[in-house]
Amino acid sequence: MLKLNVMKRFYNVIPLIQDKSILNIILYTLENNHIRSDSFESAITTNNISPRTLILLDKDFDDIFTKNVLKTVKDQHLHPCIILAINKNYRYFLSEPLNPLISGILYKPFEIEELFQILTIDNHAEPN
Repeated sequence: MLKLNVMKRFYNVIPLIQDKSILNIILYTLENNHIRSDSFESAITTNNISPRTLILLDKDFDDIFTKNVLKTVKDQHLHPCIILAINKNYRYFLSEPLNPLISGILYKPFEIEELFQILTIDNHAEPN
């Protein structure tokens, strides 16, 4: 069992990962560290997306799926932290500006510890 020392700064995590085996590892690790995870559909239905929500959005999904997620977030005036998970071969993707809803990028393949580093960032810290 992978157990990490994590300060829970995010209320919940919504991993939208195409590879089911990677998704299962992420879900298992989140559960073992007592971090709530939701499906996107469930979180939308239950109004469970807030600024304390991290959405990990896999660029391997087709553009229609990605655009629908971003459109839903925008149309419902939600303000989660959205991290785009992209393969290093997608660097050409970065030649255009990112959608302003995307807070950052995580290059795949990534270690689960990299995800937990994002989770421990205090996204509500006072600026210096």
